[in-house]
Amino acid sequence: MSSGRVISVSAPASLCILGDPGDLFGGAVLASAVSLKATVEISDSPAFEVWANSQQRLIKWAGDMRLQDDEWDAARAALQFLQWGLEPVRIAYCTLPRGWGLGDSVPTLVALLRGLLAWRGKDALPHLVAEGAYSLSHTVFGDVGGLAAAYMAAFGGLCLLDFRPRDESNANTRVYATVERLAPPVRRIPLVAAHRGEGRPARDALVGLRERYLAGERRVQEAYRIIDRLVHEGKTAVLEGDWERLGRLMNENAIIQSNLTSFDADSEELAEAALNAGAWGVRPVGVGEYGTIVALHPEPSELAKIWTQMGAQTFDLALEQEGNHG
Repeated sequence: MSSGRVISVSAPASLCILGDPGDLFGGAVLASAVSLKATVEISDSPAFEVWANSQQRLIKWAGDMRLQDDEWDAARAALQFLQWGLEPVRIAYCTLPRGWGLGDSVPTLVALLRGLLAWRGKDALPHLVAEGAYSLSHTVFGDVGGLAAAYMAAFGGLCLLDFRPRDESNANTRVYATVERLAPPVRRIPLVAAHRGEGRPARDALVGLRERYLAGERRVQEAYRIIDRLVHEGKTAVLEGDWERLGRLMNENAIIQSNLTSFDADSEELAEAALNAGAWGVRPVGVGEYGTIVALHPEPSELAKIWTQMGAQTFDLALEQEGNHG
């Protein structure tokens, strides 16, 4: 690698404290970035080379830019989206675990779009980057959710995201989320998150919920109206530091979600351990099939030890993490 120009960016993974997958239904979510992040480095090179998780591919002609269902497709998708030519450059990126309910491909796509735009000296407006990454995650990777994750990867920190219903069949209609940053002033929430298991994409569960919602199933629509209310109440609890109230809201969110879809066995075991250890609130992330869970506890580090002993990988929130910094 030459010693010339270098652009380094990152985009955080995130989890929803309350509300997911309400972003699919035009609702709101209360979400935080976490300490896991996708990273991208772009630098001068005599060749056009792409490194995905330390593995190299050379792009020598236009055909090499076509999607090939491999590790380098995230870069190919971002390059196509930006109508990139065959100019020599080195693109190196590291992805996040898929199937954990933390955004899957979206943080990587956000980081790639931001880095490539910066390389060309263009502004990477967060709303536009989020929507671009969300669109690519659907068309390239077949992800169903990820809208909230895309915005969190682009904005970072702790946010209340409010989504308007969108017509996915009309690509010309732009609908942007309303993003309210809550950190600062909020600097701490006693939350801890963990993942245990294989990491299972919950596509079927998400598709099923969305189809039921759009078909007008009263049970599903009423559930997400209630969950949307819980999110806004959760914002108040966070701003006031009322952790017992936030815990009750998380538990209520989990109960409503459990009546709509099944929860992964790993999530249930981690949740039971958290409640037995005195957690105010606990809920599986997303539709509960990822093996990822978040809990609100008076002593997060103590709960993290318990979960680690159960074979889980814990990770921290990043309330003030900015998505455009390495």
